[in-house]
Amino acid sequence: TGTWTLKGQVQLPDDRWAIDGTLLQLNGQLYYAWSGWKGGAEDRNQHIYLCRMRNPWTAEGPRVRLSSPDLDWEQIGELRVNEGPQFLVNGNRVFIVYSASHCSTDAYTLGMLSAPAGADLT
Repeated sequence: TGTWTLKGQVQLPDDRWAIDGTLLQLNGQLYYAWSGWKGGAEDRNQHIYLCRMRNPWTAEGPRVRLSSPDLDWEQIGELRVNEGPQFLVNGNRVFIVYSASHCSTDAYTLGMLSAPAGADLT
């Protein structure tokens, strides 16, 4: 019943390919996490990135790589993949649960990162 306003594409730092974005407000700061490429299309492995947000549609500051598919269980399939990050906050911890390995394999699985809730997540 409300009015929707198109704000356009979220312009992320470095303007690289990005999917699976998710937003978190923690301790008065907005953070945006996503899966994307390190470089251009020549490196199609997917990493988890994070940046601060001024508001839900405006990024500020650099992107920070939180995880890369470096572990054996994250490297099964055609591409090395960390994707689909989702924030969870429980008590004094912040978690990011993500998918790893290629989605076309039976090895598509979940990984988890964690940090203290009082930390600067960047």
